Amino acid sequence: MSHVRQQIRDYAATLLVKFIYDRFGIVIQDRFNIGVSPRVDGTLLSTGTLYKFRRYALDDAQLPALLVYTTNDITNLATMGNRKLSHSLELRVDVINKGSSLNIFENIEQFCAELNGAIEADYSFNGLVKSCVLTQSDFSVDTTGEKAIGTGKMIFDVNYMTSINNCQVSI
Repeated sequence: MSHVRQQIRDYAATLLVKFIYDRFGIVIQDRFNIGVSPRVDGTLLSTGTLYKFRRYALDDAQLPALLVYTTNDITNLATMGNRKLSHSLELRVDVINKGSSLNIFENIEQFCAELNGAIEADYSFNGLVKSCVLTQSDFSVDTTGEKAIGTGKMIFDVNYMTSINNCQVSI
């Protein structure tokens, strides 16, 4: 079994990919070009890429992209005596796309708002976490290339608990 952090990343990625498919009909592929969500007719459209961790810059061929990753995980002893740990994890979701400089900002902002709504609808990640709340959003547009590249970055504060001797099970 994996660390709860990885389970959270996996759940968030699955939740967002399902939402994108249900809402927009967009099939997202993982970084190995394997369809994360199947089309009803069995075909696979290369319309987006999901990265659960990204080490290198994206080029135009990899856009649109959805990045789901975690950064800080602050841990505290929840209560004295019962050996439970309380975690505050930073979950980040980045949406990157290219398009017309006139509307890319609004499109990215609206898309992020709808993704946030999908997470808020399942803020406990089906019981995996205690809460998941959006704490910060940042939107930017780079117009130096042939097409504008818009980026929406969302940071969520995810609270979960584990026992002091088992980081693979959320309690």
